[in-house]
Amino acid sequence: MTEGLEILIVPTIACELEFSSSTVVAITGKEVKAYVNNTLVAMWSRIIVPSGARLRLEIEAETETSHSGFRVYLSIRGGLPSIPAYLGSKSTSMGLGGYQVSLSSRYSDQYSHTCQGRSLLSGDQLSLGFCGPVESDKTRNESIDSILIPKYSSDWTIHVLPGPQDDEEFLSPAGQSAFYSTKWHVSTDSNRLGIRLSSSNKIQWARTSGGEGGSHPSNILDNGYASGTINLNGDTPVILGNDGPDMGGFLSVCTVASAEMWKLGQLQPGNTICFKRISWSCSKIIHKVLGEWDRVVCSSLNGHRLPPKLRLPWDLDLTDDYETAILHEVGEDHERAGDAAILVDFGLMKLDMNIRARIHAFQTVLHKQSPAGLQSLPPSVENMEFPGRRITLPIVLDDPWNKEALERYMATMRRLAVYLPSNIEYLAKNNGLEPSEALRRLIQTDWLVFSVGFYLGCPFIVPIDPRCRLVGQKMNPSRTITPRGAIGIAGPVAAIYPVESPGGYQLYGRTLPTWQTWGKGKDFSPERPWFLQPFDQVHFEVIQAEEYAEVARSFDSGTYQFKIEPTIFSMKQYTEFAYAISAETMDFQNCQRKASMHEERREQELLREWQREKQSQAVSAQASITDIKGANSLSSRKTIYNSFPLSIATGITATINSPLFASVWKINCRPGNRIESASDPLLILEAMKMEIPVTGGEANVGKVIKKLGEGVVEGGSVRLGDVLLLLS
Repeated sequence: MTEGLEILIVPTIACELEFSSSTVVAITGKEVKAYVNNTLVAMWSRIIVPSGARLRLEIEAETETSHSGFRVYLSIRGGLPSIPAYLGSKSTSMGLGGYQVSLSSRYSDQYSHTCQGRSLLSGDQLSLGFCGPVESDKTRNESIDSILIPKYSSDWTIHVLPGPQDDEEFLSPAGQSAFYSTKWHVSTDSNRLGIRLSSSNKIQWARTSGGEGGSHPSNILDNGYASGTINLNGDTPVILGNDGPDMGGFLSVCTVASAEMWKLGQLQPGNTICFKRISWSCSKIIHKVLGEWDRVVCSSLNGHRLPPKLRLPWDLDLTDDYETAILHEVGEDHERAGDAAILVDFGLMKLDMNIRARIHAFQTVLHKQSPAGLQSLPPSVENMEFPGRRITLPIVLDDPWNKEALERYMATMRRLAVYLPSNIEYLAKNNGLEPSEALRRLIQTDWLVFSVGFYLGCPFIVPIDPRCRLVGQKMNPSRTITPRGAIGIAGPVAAIYPVESPGGYQLYGRTLPTWQTWGKGKDFSPERPWFLQPFDQVHFEVIQAEEYAEVARSFDSGTYQFKIEPTIFSMKQYTEFAYAISAETMDFQNCQRKASMHEERREQELLREWQREKQSQAVSAQASITDIKGANSLSSRKTIYNSFPLSIATGITATINSPLFASVWKINCRPGNRIESASDPLLILEAMKMEIPVTGGEANVGKVIKKLGEGVVEGGSVRLGDVLLLLS
């Protein structure tokens, strides 16, 4: 489901659906072959699937458009009424929402729990509403004019608005120019949360450190993110999609224009992107063009002629004088974050309880005011008091689950870094402490919930005692996997991960997640499945890893009893406390600065070593592709594998090729196996955090697998069109 429409999304995989009643459907998006009972039908048209018939979508790896577009959209008349809304949406995201199935207990015929948030699997059933043809269909066109069908590229230009952090404080002038002139490659480590980009060009920073935000220049104190923001995640740009976080601690150099967001859904691994800066006024032109296209599509289906002059959204190449991201400066900076959001900065980028209180008061006023505008300013905060709760959470320090996540990171993302192989040892060294003392400080103080956001009510917390505020850089690049309930530090801020998700904080323990999907337990509700709120206070109580499994089971069942006490955070009392220990705090901060400078130098050396290693691997891989794997290129494949003499000599009669850039996750066949079924998954690829089965297809049933393609191994990478299997 997407953008309020109840549709199925098919991401570059073959699929087959059987309909038990006559149903009207439409297929749009990436070009595929669509069949109803083996009869080829047209995309971008009204299709009637008879009762009992099957609709089959096939992906062809060797077509001219196979490298263009990524997702197929299947619309069904009447939608999917049996899919329940979760938090106001039917979408599947982050392991939540979408299709639901009840799982029965081994010991009871009663359903024990409900599973949701997964992809559709073979055997799943979806109930439809009224979905058949109607009389009015006869008076409407069956398909749209071909000129109105979107053109998907493999080399994309995406229009963006600079900001909120596109200025010379963060990127050098040369760095800004280089960022927008670079052709960025879409990584296979992408998904609906974020699209990761790569390039041999390095980010050119204007600073050497992120200050209190962390030691890497991409690090900032956590702030809000707009949808479509291009986040500099260490040295890796990431486009934040609609499912992405709404806040975090990496700077955002620019934001995709709202009317260009549709392009993100069709980016395929291996595609290239060039970002083009435009002004807010220019973004409104793009929005107008997109809206006009939508109106023309609707009118053409009703029999109206196309207008003589029509600008199409995918053909726009606008030249415009872009503007500074700063909209207003007076005490607070107001910075543009795309064409639909504004970031308001309060004061300098330093952790300050008084500034946080001002922000909280500002947000409170905004909630009470009419959306037409703000009519008053927050009051003075010196004597403000914020009611909240003191909540005790269990924590396993130096836990095995976070260690496993780091091992995976070292195996798949980055082998050498100052924070590897142990985040805890790094945090200790970065703060001039021994590991045991670092962990002791992290649990001896209560923590204040500064904000709640990022993913699914993720709480950002800060030690109330400034002598316990350890600091650390964010991982560069960030992890693709973090255990739910993991707690980590970046800058002086910690976060508790509510679900398994990407992340870049330095992990030191595991507590209970603060998200309860079904709202089970007296401290949650189905309408509010997150637990913590700003100005709550958290106290940690150490438990052992062996105890955690039972605690987690109790939490998941909704029976865990949190220890909760009412409390008040008084700015007056905090200011007096901070003043009383200011000398000790200053001594600790001086020690921190010296230790951090030493670790920053080590990280710069290790980062350069890792980058040299990556560059060497890239050069070797390219040479291998050029000199050894020429047979796997699209042009060479047609010459070698389809040439008559070689087919006779080797017995090769067909090949199965990769439909996209991906990693090989599983190989389910071996030489000598016969392909018995068109739908059996011979290999499973992984891209965009999705499993993509590769099947033989009807044409190859009965053929024998002669050998695997050159370099096809589990854990290896393949490109679009690479030969996966050779058949005889």
